[in-house]
Amino acid sequence: MLAEKNFQVGVKAIIKNSRGEILLLRANSKNFQKRGRTYWDLPGGRIRGKGIEETLKDEILEETGIKKIKILGIFDAAISNIKHPEKNVGWILIAYRCIAGKEKIKLSNEHTEYEWFYPKEARKMLEYKYPKTFTRKL
Repeated sequence: MLAEKNFQVGVKAIIKNSRGEILLLRANSKNFQKRGRTYWDLPGGRIRGKGIEETLKDEILEETGIKKIKILGIFDAAISNIKHPEKNVGWILIAYRCIAGKEKIKLSNEHTEYEWFYPKEARKMLEYKYPKTFTRKL
């Protein structure tokens, strides 16, 4: 019999700018108990007691400082290639397509840098955390 796996559910934002580039954030490895590899990720976080879209807007604001965000709809869902760095559980991630206004990015301490990538580049940058079935759709 296979052991049951535990998961947390997170929401992620695929935020595109007017040039069609996608906003990615580099995870800050100092926030992890197991100081692992840093990687690029989409803005977002886990769902904890709020609605999905409200959680997504709150996480975008917290991680990027973006206040004006338009959620266009679900992009895809995936099981992450990596586990939660402190709780040793898997991630089920639901990604939404979003558009943001031209606001200055203000990172939280969860990330060390941000960059706008064209979809082809973003696919490569996200392959560490996301399965190829997800990244190919970018």
